[in-house]
Amino acid sequence: MLSCSLTDDMEQHIPPWLCNDFLTHVLQSEEDKRHVVVSGFEAVPAAPPGVNYASSLNRVRVQFRYQEEADELHTVSLIIKSELTEGCICEIFEELCYIEPIFYNKFLPEANKIKQTSFAPKEFFSPKFSAIVLEDLSEQGYQTADRTKQLDFDHCRLYTIAAANLHAVSVAVHKNNPELVEFIGKEKIFSNELKSTDCFKYMIRCAFECLADRTATLSRYSRYCGLIRRTSVNLWDMLVEAHQRSEVLNTINQGDPWTTNMMFRYDDEGAVTEVKLVDFQALRYGSPVNDLVFFIWTSANHEVRRNRRDELYQVYLETLNRRLREFNCSEFFTFIEFMEHVKKLRPLVIFLMGVMLPL
Repeated sequence: MLSCSLTDDMEQHIPPWLCNDFLTHVLQSEEDKRHVVVSGFEAVPAAPPGVNYASSLNRVRVQFRYQEEADELHTVSLIIKSELTEGCICEIFEELCYIEPIFYNKFLPEANKIKQTSFAPKEFFSPKFSAIVLEDLSEQGYQTADRTKQLDFDHCRLYTIAAANLHAVSVAVHKNNPELVEFIGKEKIFSNELKSTDCFKYMIRCAFECLADRTATLSRYSRYCGLIRRTSVNLWDMLVEAHQRSEVLNTINQGDPWTTNMMFRYDDEGAVTEVKLVDFQALRYGSPVNDLVFFIWTSANHEVRRNRRDELYQVYLETLNRRLREFNCSEFFTFIEFMEHVKKLRPLVIFLMGVMLPL
């Protein structure tokens, strides 16, 4: 009986623990599948090279029967996300490996006690703690947008609402379980206390040296060359300071909400209607403006950045404050406070322009 069908090239992506027994435990955790028998599966990488940096992501199509003696064969498609096991990037992202399973196994159940969440995909039981088993959103029509084509206002608006829902419910969860929220929200990038600190500092320095060298060759921008070089010396310290927790409002942030870390669904006319956030490895407990600034300067198109940022900010604040009231939280975030946080995060914008966008 078929246990796995994949090409030799793909085989290296399939972890040894991914087998019929593993998938049987996954499916049998569902109320209507207590007695299923898995007869086989097909697994392929769920993301092209260069899109998924810090984990192994596989799309697994499972073939099963509801009873051992049943003739009818059923299929279900799952996304299985697990830690990287080789390569220098494992050390760089060591801090990220076990946060996402805690987010799904601990944080979301707490959030769902307050309000049933809709901003993230459904998770299945996983026999392996560091492996996350999720519904395959592509089966429901969700798509990842092309990261080289930045998002228009309608896409940005949907993301902004989803982010506000995540942020607001995290405030409520923090009141009940502050240790959980602050643990998963521990700073994972802009800190001087991580194994990856020297690597990130070196990456920033090299990126801005390259940017300065390139700028020097362009007559229109050559006057900025010296400024870019000087900025690279102090940017790390400015980033660490900018990401300190706020005295006004702190929430769980997705951490790196750019185009590849969300999926959109469209109606028959091609209009975008829904969004799901799909990556929670870089969670940060801090000002919620972190996520908005990161998203706008990595993923929004020029028209949104130039002409409709304030409109997005208003959509965000209206949603956030409405949800906070709904969750019986006394916090209220004003537009003036929001804009003060935007100003504080200017170093993040510089970082994103020089380091993230070239990726």
